[in-house]
Amino acid sequence: MRYAFSLCILSFLVLCCSAQAREWYREFTSQSGQTMNARPVAVIGQNIRIKRDDGAEFTVAPDIFSEKDQKFLKEWRLTFLMDQGRLLKINTKEGGTRKERSQDGGIESWDWNGYYEITLENSSDIDLKNVRVEYVFFKFDDQIAADSRKDGDYKKQEGEYNINFLSARKSITTSTERIAMQKTELDAGYYWVGGGAKKSMDKLLGISMKIYVGDQLIARYASPKDILDKVRTNSSR
Repeated sequence: MRYAFSLCILSFLVLCCSAQAREWYREFTSQSGQTMNARPVAVIGQNIRIKRDDGAEFTVAPDIFSEKDQKFLKEWRLTFLMDQGRLLKINTKEGGTRKERSQDGGIESWDWNGYYEITLENSSDIDLKNVRVEYVFFKFDDQIAADSRKDGDYKKQEGEYNINFLSARKSITTSTERIAMQKTELDAGYYWVGGGAKKSMDKLLGISMKIYVGDQLIARYASPKDILDKVRTNSSR
C-alpha cells in the first residue's frame, strides 16, 4: 500500500515538473528598461497576448519592448499564426502559353511553355514584408515513339521571387519561370520504324515551395504533397 502511494506521489511530481517545463518564461525588457518574466500565448489582431510568471495576462504591441524582444515576438507571432492556419493561404494552378502547331513529314507537333501560377493570400491582420518564395516544379518529358507510357525523363525548373510587401487580408498572384513542353502525333498511315506509341505529350507533375519572411522559414508547400518522393522514386528507376 505504501509502495503504491509512493508511486502516486512520484507520478504527480513528474506531471507537475512536466507542466512547469512546458510553462516556459523568458525575460522581456521594455523600452524604458523595465523587465519582467513572461511568455506569449496568443495573437490578437496585430498585438500579442502575454502571460506573466505571476499568472497575469495582458495584450501588448511588440514595439513596447526592446529591439531584441521585438524580433523574438514578431518571429513567434508568425510561427503561431502559421501553425493555426491564420497567416497564409497558398494555392497553385497549372498554366501554359498558347500551343504552336507545326508539321514535319508525317509528324504533327504542338509546342508551348508550361508554368505554375502561385497565389499567396495573407489571411492575418499584420502586413508581411520581404516575403521570398523558393520553388521547384517538375515535368515528365514524354519520350517520342516510346514503347511504354513510363518511358521518358523527369525534368525540373527552379526559381525564386520576392514580394516586398503583402498587406494584411490581401493576396497576390505571380508566375514561375517557364519550361518547354511538347505534344506529338503521327498522321494517319504513319508508323515509327521499330514500333512505339504514335502519340507523346509532356506533362507538369507538381510543385514544391519554401516561403520565407525575411530569413524566417514560415511555410513549406507541395502539390501534390508527395511530389518530391514520387520524382525521387521514379528518377531512380
